[in-house]
Amino acid sequence: MEPPKTVDTFERQFHFVYEEVPVALYRCTKTGLRVVAAQVKSPTVHGYFAIQTEAFDDYGCPHTLEHLIFLGSERYPYK
Repeated sequence: MEPPKTVDTFERQFHFVYEEVPVALYRCTKTGLRVVAAQVKSPTVHGYFAIQTEAFDDYGCPHTLEHLIFLGSERYPYK
């Protein structure tokens, strides 16, 4: 089964089949964000993403560190 050519504002760039799993690369026409989608029959979904940003200075680093340390997480729910 071929993946859809468009999904909302995402356009399919290319697709292929890997070990019977359809895989497609989509690109958002508004932001340029790229997403890889694999059509896997499974009740469990795991997602991983990376966001590339340029840092021109260190002004945001302390605030990010503050959130990581003081707000906790599901695994470490300590505030």
